Amino acid sequence: MGDALADFDEDIQIAGYLHDIAEDTPITRQALLEMGVSERAVDIIERVTRRFHDDPDDYDAGIRFVAEDHDATLVKIADNAHNSLPERVKALAEKWPDKPPVTRYADARPVLYTAVPREEVRMILERINPYLIPELDEIVPE
Repeated sequence: MGDALADFDEDIQIAGYLHDIAEDTPITRQALLEMGVSERAVDIIERVTRRFHDDPDDYDAGIRFVAEDHDATLVKIADNAHNSLPERVKALAEKWPDKPPVTRYADARPVLYTAVPREEVRMILERINPYLIPELDEIVPE
């Protein structure tokens, strides 16, 4: 996700960089804390990680769960915007052919974009995927 979260504090940036590690590896909360990751960053990572939700296969429920927390929502918006780049959509479609990424990421954006201030969403999109700004304007008009 590069510097998509560069306008936010260090814990949010760290969570952005590490959020997939908890989803894609067996790493534990304790291991992250022992590596020096702050409690707040670990809390954000856990909230955006599917394996910690009640039903990790229910993507929509996971998005609603994330949207209950401001910081986790910022990380998820950055992740969604990154995964919506054409080269990422292609890679993800090959990885999960039965789960079309374009549809599920687009369906998540209204929930995410309305959960935090519009200006914060725009800052993220400007950095990582400006092609989504017109959609932001439709979902959350100025």
